[in-house]
Amino acid sequence: MEKEFVFNYGDSEQFIDYNPGDKFEFNFPSGAIFFAASNEGMVFCNKINIFKEEIGTQIHTKIGLYDNESLLGFFFVDVEKKINIILSSDDTVFKGVFIYNAY
Repeated sequence: MEKEFVFNYGDSEQFIDYNPGDKFEFNFPSGAIFFAASNEGMVFCNKINIFKEEIGTQIHTKIGLYDNESLLGFFFVDVEKKINIILSSDDTVFKGVFIYNAY
């Protein structure tokens, strides 16, 4: 399934399930905080893409982080795992928040 989401700071919290093979694009007009590696760090961005990628014999789910169309980096998840996504708002920096858990 291909789906696009737009989330602004102050929007109602959303819970989204990503299933293997889906293609999602998240846009954050006011920016967002991406919590990385079990909340051990965070990245500020305004666009996140999640999609399945096949390169040779390697297949994985790829999470791309962007700021104004400039690539900030990628995170990889086992292609067979589902991903729970929470979109929320952070009142300390007034940005949207993207949290994920792969299982």
